[in-house]
Amino acid sequence: MRDHESKLKDLLKNFSEQGHLKGKLLNKRIEIIWKERYKSIAVYTTKVQFKDGQLAVWVSSAPLRYELNLKKVQIILQLNEALKENLIVRLDIR
Repeated sequence: MRDHESKLKDLLKNFSEQGHLKGKLLNKRIEIIWKERYKSIAVYTTKVQFKDGQLAVWVSSAPLRYELNLKKVQIILQLNEALKENLIVRLDIR
């Protein structure tokens, strides 16, 4: 039974790491982490997009946008910790 589970796990991992899927899956993973970690902010978040080390987050509230810009470094560290790898290098709050 374990052998089958391990083969299925490897198959799913290989499938998810294909070029055209990897970026989309990673983007969705980051979006889910953003919504879970920052629940009160997620209400004002209209879009989350990750590409090439840059995370762009669209926020509908100007005062919140200002606050988030002050805490960029802290947010990057928290998100990378949740991802368990240093993928996010830059954060743009729009």
